[in-house]
Amino acid sequence: MDIKLLKTFVTVANHSSFTDAAKELYIAQSAVSKHITQLEKELGVQLFLRDTRMVRLTAAGEAFYQDSADILRRLEEAVLRLTDPARAVTGRLTVGAFSVLADEAVETVRAFRSRHPGVETVLEWFEFGELIRRVEDGSVDVAFTIGFAADGKSQMRRKTLEKGRMSVLLGIRSPLAARESLRLSDLKGRPYYTMRPNVTPDGYMNIMRYFSEKGFQPGDMIPCSSHESMILELQLHDEGYGLMGEYQYRRHPGIVFVPMAEEDQPGGDSFDLVAMWRANNENPCIQALLDEIDRRSYPIQE
Repeated sequence: MDIKLLKTFVTVANHSSFTDAAKELYIAQSAVSKHITQLEKELGVQLFLRDTRMVRLTAAGEAFYQDSADILRRLEEAVLRLTDPARAVTGRLTVGAFSVLADEAVETVRAFRSRHPGVETVLEWFEFGELIRRVEDGSVDVAFTIGFAADGKSQMRRKTLEKGRMSVLLGIRSPLAARESLRLSDLKGRPYYTMRPNVTPDGYMNIMRYFSEKGFQPGDMIPCSSHESMILELQLHDEGYGLMGEYQYRRHPGIVFVPMAEEDQPGGDSFDLVAMWRANNENPCIQALLDEIDRRSYPIQE
């Protein structure tokens, strides 16, 4: 059987139209009709019901369509493996992120899907603690998260996307919002908005360790149930502040990020934006995603 006939059949079925199929295939409509007639003759069955308004698959056509589409997909993948190995990756990849890293995750996954059409890619959002648990149990292959999520976890691997520099998160009406940079001493006595310890235990411990290392005692600590809640609270309370990596909520209209002064920046890589995965996860799509990350230009490089 001529593979050209299968391609014409699948294209007509996709569009329910001989005219639109002809446009996609860059052939005359009469050629499309001839291909379908020839295919029906070879198979000995009617594949389409035709009337003046539309074209519909018969029951036999419905059954044949699924197999035909699969054959064409497999053929395309086989050709790609020979001519463009980078695009020939197939399988399923589940990528997770928590909402404050939405922009980075979406843009990377969008580029990955374009380069690897044979991979079924799923992008899901989780709160920080749940995201890490999902990577640990294997239901998420790769997480876009913060560097400290992998601290002390020998079973995890991570790749830095962006170096993490701490910024002070403020509502746009905060008296500190116009400053070019801030020291911890500027925040003394002000309410500190943070995530509840049970929501992000690793994050809570990490920031407490940072305060201890810097000899800083925060003012009233206001626990929030989510990052979104913290953003809303800071817009309502001009005296309050939060602390985040400067890549988080970068384009939120109701808040500003003021860089933390160099003297008070945390050391190490705990606040880096990273891709994290389990070391024993053998999904070949993970490496393909990491390769895509290498191709992208993130705002802050090492």
